[in-house]
Amino acid sequence: MEKIREFIGSHKKIVVPVIAAAVLLLAGGFVLAAAALTGVDDGSSEQTAQFVKTEDGETSARADQSEKNTTSADQSEKKKKDMRQAEEENADVPDGNTADKNDQEQTDRETEQSSETANVSGSTAKSSTGSKSSGGSQNTNKSGSASQSDNAHTHKWADHTAKKQVWVSKMVTVDDYETKTISGARFYTMSGDNTYVANGPTYWFENGFTQADLKAIISTGLKNADSNGLYNGVYYGNYQNVTKTEQVKVGSHQEDQGHYETQTYVDYQYCTVCGQKK
Repeated sequence: MEKIREFIGSHKKIVVPVIAAAVLLLAGGFVLAAAALTGVDDGSSEQTAQFVKTEDGETSARADQSEKNTTSADQSEKKKKDMRQAEEENADVPDGNTADKNDQEQTDRETEQSSETANVSGSTAKSSTGSKSSGGSQNTNKSGSASQSDNAHTHKWADHTAKKQVWVSKMVTVDDYETKTISGARFYTMSGDNTYVANGPTYWFENGFTQADLKAIISTGLKNADSNGLYNGVYYGNYQNVTKTEQVKVGSHQEDQGHYETQTYVDYQYCTVCGQKK
Protein backbone atom coordinates (compact mmCIF):
# COMPACT_ATOMS: atom_id res chain seq x y z
CA MET A 1 0.00 0.00 0.00
CA GLU A 2 2.86 2.34 0.78
CA LYS A 3 4.27 1.85 -2.71
CA ILE A 4 0.84 2.47 -4.21
CA ARG A 5 0.52 5.69 -2.18
CA GLU A 6 3.99 6.84 -3.25
CA PHE A 7 3.18 6.08 -6.87
CA ILE A 8 -0.16 7.92 -6.64
CA GLY A 9 1.50 10.85 -4.81
CA SER A 10 4.19 11.25 -7.50
CA HIS A 11 1.76 10.78 -10.44
CA LYS A 12 -1.46 12.19 -9.00
CA LYS A 13 -2.26 14.28 -12.07
CA ILE A 14 -2.44 11.11 -14.15
CA VAL A 15 -3.54 8.47 -11.61
CA VAL A 16 -6.59 10.30 -10.19
CA PRO A 17 -8.36 10.73 -13.58
CA VAL A 18 -7.50 7.13 -14.50
CA ILE A 19 -8.90 5.78 -11.22
CA ALA A 20 -12.05 7.88 -11.60
CA ALA A 21 -12.57 6.52 -15.13
CA ALA A 22 -11.95 2.98 -13.90
CA VAL A 23 -14.52 3.42 -11.12
CA LEU A 24 -17.08 4.68 -13.63
CA LEU A 25 -16.35 1.77 -15.94
CA LEU A 26 -16.65 -0.74 -13.08
CA ALA A 27 -19.95 0.82 -11.91
CA GLY A 28 -21.35 0.60 -15.42
CA GLY A 29 -20.16 -2.98 -15.69
CA PHE A 30 -21.80 -3.81 -12.37
CA VAL A 31 -25.14 -2.41 -13.57
CA LEU A 32 -24.90 -4.34 -16.81
CA ALA A 33 -23.97 -7.52 -14.94
CA ALA A 34 -26.94 -7.15 -12.57
CA ALA A 35 -29.30 -6.72 -15.50
CA ALA A 36 -27.80 -9.74 -17.20
CA LEU A 37 -28.17 -11.84 -14.07
CA THR A 38 -31.89 -10.94 -13.79
CA GLY A 39 -32.46 -11.91 -17.39
CA VAL A 40 -30.51 -15.13 -16.90
CA ASP A 41 -32.58 -16.14 -13.87
CA ASP A 42 -35.84 -15.67 -15.76
CA GLY A 43 -34.54 -17.45 -18.79
CA SER A 44 -33.18 -20.31 -16.68
CA SER A 45 -36.61 -21.02 -15.11
CA GLU A 46 -38.30 -21.15 -18.46
CA GLN A 47 -35.54 -23.22 -20.02
CA THR A 48 -35.61 -25.66 -17.06
CA ALA A 49 -39.34 -26.18 -17.45
CA GLN A 50 -38.92 -26.76 -21.12
CA PHE A 51 -35.99 -29.11 -20.72
CA VAL A 52 -37.96 -31.34 -18.31
CA LYS A 53 -40.50 -32.11 -21.02
CA THR A 54 -37.92 -32.76 -23.76
CA GLU A 55 -36.26 -35.93 -24.73
CA ASP A 56 -32.60 -36.91 -24.38
CA GLY A 57 -31.37 -34.34 -26.87
CA GLU A 58 -33.11 -31.54 -25.03
CA THR A 59 -31.64 -32.66 -21.74
CA SER A 60 -28.20 -32.19 -23.22
CA ALA A 61 -29.07 -28.66 -24.29
CA ARG A 62 -30.23 -27.91 -20.79
CA ALA A 63 -26.90 -29.05 -19.39
CA ASP A 64 -25.11 -26.68 -21.78
CA GLN A 65 -27.31 -23.82 -20.71
CA SER A 66 -26.60 -24.62 -17.06
CA GLU A 67 -22.85 -24.41 -17.74
CA LYS A 68 -23.35 -21.01 -19.37
CA ASN A 69 -25.30 -19.78 -16.38
CA THR A 70 -22.54 -20.96 -14.06
CA THR A 71 -19.97 -19.06 -16.16
CA SER A 72 -22.07 -15.86 -16.03
CA ALA A 73 -22.34 -16.18 -12.23
CA ASP A 74 -18.54 -16.51 -11.96
CA GLN A 75 -18.08 -13.41 -14.09
CA SER A 76 -20.56 -11.50 -11.96
CA GLU A 77 -18.73 -12.52 -8.81
CA LYS A 78 -15.40 -11.45 -10.31
CA LYS A 79 -16.87 -8.07 -11.23
CA LYS A 80 -18.12 -7.61 -7.67
CA LYS A 81 -14.65 -8.37 -6.33
CA ASP A 82 -13.13 -5.88 -8.76
CA MET A 83 -15.65 -3.24 -7.67
CA ARG A 84 -14.88 -3.82 -3.97
CA GLN A 85 -11.13 -3.54 -4.72
CA ALA A 86 -11.73 -0.33 -6.64
CA GLU A 87 -13.79 1.06 -3.76
CA GLU A 88 -10.99 0.25 -1.32
CA GLU A 89 -8.47 1.95 -3.57
CA ASN A 90 -10.79 4.95 -3.90
CA ALA A 91 -11.10 5.03 -0.12
CA ASP A 92 -7.27 5.32 0.09
CA VAL A 93 -7.01 8.02 -2.57
CA PRO A 94 -8.30 10.96 -0.44
CA ASP A 95 -5.57 10.33 2.16
CA GLY A 96 -2.94 10.35 -0.60
CA ASN A 97 -4.46 13.51 -2.02
CA THR A 98 -4.34 15.13 1.40
CA ALA A 99 -0.69 14.16 1.85
CA ASP A 100 0.05 15.35 -1.68
CA LYS A 101 -1.74 18.59 -0.95
CA ASN A 102 0.29 19.12 2.22
CA ASP A 103 3.49 18.30 0.34
CA GLN A 104 2.48 20.65 -2.44
CA GLU A 105 1.74 23.46 0.05
CA GLN A 106 5.12 22.89 1.72
CA THR A 107 6.83 22.89 -1.68
CA ASP A 108 5.02 26.10 -2.67
CA ARG A 109 6.10 27.80 0.57
CA GLU A 110 9.71 26.75 0.06
CA THR A 111 9.58 27.91 -3.55
CA GLU A 112 8.14 31.26 -2.50
CA GLN A 113 10.82 31.68 0.18
CA SER A 114 13.53 30.74 -2.34
CA SER A 115 12.11 33.27 -4.81
CA GLU A 116 12.10 36.00 -2.16
CA THR A 117 15.69 35.13 -1.15
CA ALA A 118 16.74 35.14 -4.80
CA ASN A 119 15.04 38.52 -5.33
CA VAL A 120 16.78 39.99 -2.28
CA SER A 121 20.15 38.54 -3.39
CA GLY A 122 19.58 39.80 -6.92
CA SER A 123 18.71 43.29 -5.65
CA THR A 124 21.82 43.31 -3.44
CA ALA A 125 24.00 42.07 -6.30
CA LYS A 126 22.51 44.69 -8.64
CA SER A 127 23.09 47.40 -6.05
CA SER A 128 26.65 46.21 -5.47
CA THR A 129 27.27 45.94 -9.19
CA GLY A 130 25.78 49.37 -9.73
CA SER A 131 27.99 50.83 -7.01
CA LYS A 132 31.06 49.16 -8.46
CA SER A 133 30.13 50.29 -11.93
CA SER A 134 29.57 53.81 -10.65
CA GLY A 135 32.89 53.74 -8.83
CA GLY A 136 34.61 52.34 -11.92
CA SER A 137 33.02 55.04 -14.03
CA GLN A 138 34.15 57.70 -11.58
CA ASN A 139 37.68 56.29 -11.56
CA THR A 140 37.67 56.07 -15.34
CA ASN A 141 36.40 59.64 -15.60
CA LYS A 142 39.06 60.80 -13.15
CA SER A 143 41.77 58.97 -15.06
CA GLY A 144 40.43 60.31 -18.34
CA SER A 145 40.28 63.83 -16.93
CA ALA A 146 43.84 63.54 -15.61
CA SER A 147 45.02 62.16 -18.95
CA GLN A 148 43.24 64.94 -20.85
CA SER A 149 44.70 67.46 -18.45
CA ASP A 150 48.19 66.08 -19.12
CA ASN A 151 47.70 66.09 -22.88
CA ALA A 152 45.88 69.42 -23.08
CA HIS A 153 48.97 71.59 -23.53
CA THR A 154 51.31 72.80 -26.23
CA HIS A 155 54.73 71.17 -26.09
CA LYS A 156 57.55 73.52 -25.21
CA TRP A 157 60.67 71.94 -26.63
CA ALA A 158 64.09 72.59 -25.17
CA ASP A 159 67.52 71.35 -26.26
CA HIS A 160 69.38 68.84 -24.16
CA THR A 161 73.13 69.18 -24.67
CA ALA A 162 76.09 66.89 -24.15
CA LYS A 163 79.86 67.15 -24.62
CA LYS A 164 82.23 65.06 -26.67
CA GLN A 165 85.87 65.05 -27.77
CA VAL A 166 86.32 65.80 -31.48
CA TRP A 167 89.58 65.40 -33.44
CA VAL A 168 90.53 68.49 -35.44
CA SER A 169 92.69 67.37 -38.34
CA LYS A 170 95.86 69.19 -39.53
CA MET A 171 97.83 67.53 -42.33
CA VAL A 172 101.51 68.49 -42.69
CA THR A 173 104.49 67.24 -44.70
CA VAL A 174 107.21 65.69 -42.52
CA ASP A 175 110.77 65.05 -43.77
CA ASP A 176 112.25 61.62 -43.28
CA TYR A 177 115.83 61.43 -41.95
CA GLU A 178 118.36 58.76 -41.20
CA THR A 179 121.69 58.77 -39.30
CA LYS A 180 124.70 58.79 -41.59
CA THR A 181 128.41 58.44 -40.73
CA ILE A 182 130.71 60.77 -42.68
CA SER A 183 134.51 60.33 -42.85
CA GLY A 184 137.07 63.11 -43.23
CA ALA A 185 140.75 64.18 -43.09
CA ARG A 186 142.06 66.49 -40.43
CA PHE A 187 145.53 68.12 -40.92
CA TYR A 188 148.14 69.11 -38.33
CA THR A 189 149.52 72.43 -37.11
CA MET A 190 152.68 73.22 -35.12
CA SER A 191 152.34 74.25 -31.51
CA GLY A 192 154.66 76.66 -29.56
CA ASP A 193 156.96 73.82 -28.49
CA ASN A 194 157.44 72.80 -32.11
CA THR A 195 155.18 69.76 -31.93
CA TYR A 196 152.41 68.90 -34.38
CA VAL A 197 148.87 68.94 -33.14
CA ALA A 198 145.86 67.57 -35.14
CA ASN A 199 143.76 70.64 -34.95
CA GLY A 200 144.23 71.94 -38.48
CA PRO A 201 141.66 72.14 -41.30
CA THR A 202 139.31 69.13 -41.68
CA TYR A 203 137.92 68.07 -45.03
CA TRP A 204 134.73 65.85 -45.03
CA PHE A 205 133.86 63.54 -47.76
CA GLU A 206 130.40 64.96 -48.30
CA ASN A 207 128.52 67.21 -50.63
CA GLY A 208 130.62 65.93 -53.55
CA PHE A 209 134.08 66.18 -51.89
CA THR A 210 136.21 63.22 -52.95
CA GLN A 211 139.63 61.70 -52.41
CA ALA A 212 140.89 63.40 -55.57
CA ASP A 213 140.01 66.77 -54.16
CA LEU A 214 141.93 65.91 -50.98
CA LYS A 215 145.05 64.88 -52.96
CA ALA A 216 145.07 68.16 -54.84
CA ILE A 217 144.99 70.12 -51.59
CA ILE A 218 147.89 68.08 -50.19
CA SER A 219 149.94 68.61 -53.36
CA THR A 220 149.45 72.35 -53.25
CA GLY A 221 150.41 72.51 -49.57
CA LEU A 222 153.61 70.56 -50.04
CA LYS A 223 154.74 72.59 -53.04
CA ASN A 224 154.31 75.83 -51.22
CA ALA A 225 155.63 74.76 -47.78
CA ASP A 226 158.25 76.88 -46.00
CA SER A 227 161.40 75.73 -44.23
CA ASN A 228 159.31 74.28 -41.38
CA GLY A 229 157.22 72.33 -43.89
CA LEU A 230 154.18 74.40 -43.24
CA TYR A 231 151.90 76.00 -45.75
CA ASN A 232 149.90 78.79 -44.22
CA GLY A 233 150.75 77.34 -40.82
CA VAL A 234 149.37 73.87 -41.76
CA TYR A 235 151.37 70.76 -42.22
CA TYR A 236 150.03 68.90 -45.27
CA GLY A 237 152.52 66.12 -45.08
CA ASN A 238 150.05 63.98 -43.04
CA TYR A 239 146.42 64.04 -41.76
CA GLN A 240 144.22 62.33 -39.22
CA ASN A 241 141.20 60.19 -40.27
CA VAL A 242 138.09 61.35 -38.46
CA THR A 243 134.29 60.59 -38.60
CA LYS A 244 131.08 62.28 -37.70
CA THR A 245 127.35 61.40 -37.70
CA GLU A 246 124.44 63.51 -38.78
CA GLN A 247 120.78 63.24 -39.74
CA VAL A 248 120.44 63.04 -43.46
CA LYS A 249 117.09 63.65 -45.21
CA VAL A 250 116.06 60.62 -47.17
CA GLY A 251 112.44 61.55 -48.05
CA SER A 252 109.13 62.90 -46.61
CA HIS A 253 105.57 61.85 -45.73
CA GLN A 254 102.14 63.35 -44.89
CA GLU A 255 101.28 63.40 -41.23
CA ASP A 256 98.05 64.46 -39.41
CA GLN A 257 99.26 66.69 -36.60
CA GLY A 258 95.76 67.70 -35.48
CA HIS A 259 94.36 67.77 -31.95
CA TYR A 260 91.21 66.99 -29.89
CA GLU A 261 88.69 69.69 -29.03
CA THR A 262 85.75 69.50 -26.63
CA GLN A 263 82.53 70.29 -28.45
CA THR A 264 78.97 70.74 -27.15
CA TYR A 265 76.12 69.24 -29.20
CA VAL A 266 72.33 68.67 -28.94
CA ASP A 267 71.58 64.98 -28.42
CA TYR A 268 67.76 65.30 -28.08
CA GLN A 269 64.90 67.70 -27.30
CA TYR A 270 62.41 67.40 -24.45
CA CYS A 271 59.15 69.05 -23.46
CA THR A 272 59.56 71.26 -20.40
CA VAL A 273 55.90 70.64 -19.45
CA CYS A 274 55.45 66.85 -19.68
CA GLY A 275 59.00 65.63 -20.24
CA GLN A 276 58.29 63.95 -23.60
CA LYS A 277 61.42 63.45 -25.71
CA LYS A 278 61.96 63.64 -29.44
